[in-house]
Amino acid sequence: MRAVVCGLLAGLLSLTAVQAQDFRATLTGLVTDPSGAVIPGATVKATNITTNSSHEARTTELGVFTIPYLDPGTYDVEVSAQGFQTVVRPKIVLRVADKVNLRVELKLGQTTESVVVTAEQEVIETASADRGLVFDPIKTRQLPL
Repeated sequence: MRAVVCGLLAGLLSLTAVQAQDFRATLTGLVTDPSGAVIPGATVKATNITTNSSHEARTTELGVFTIPYLDPGTYDVEVSAQGFQTVVRPKIVLRVADKVNLRVELKLGQTTESVVVTAEQEVIETASADRGLVFDPIKTRQLPL
């Protein structure tokens, strides 16, 4: 019996170690209106510009969203809510195991209007100081041996 319990405990500990070494990135953020009030129920869509795959999330009642398990790459992030202009944050770069935090302000307006932000404060990963690297297969083959 003791061996079974030890085996189960070891299995659970190894699962957390595997999860902690995940290479994928997480995108989190806060969506507010011009007065600083949070916007619950806003739709946040992150689209990888290379693969065109997209992931969606909705903000909570606190205006917070989380999109986990994103492959490293460059993403266009689109945020929309009823009664507000859609905002697009282009070319958000996610590296290996990044935890990037975005703050998005939606302006009041008709839902047919869209705003594309082309110059804004650089996105900074504040969750950790870890560094990661994605190896491009072509560049890997070109490395001298």
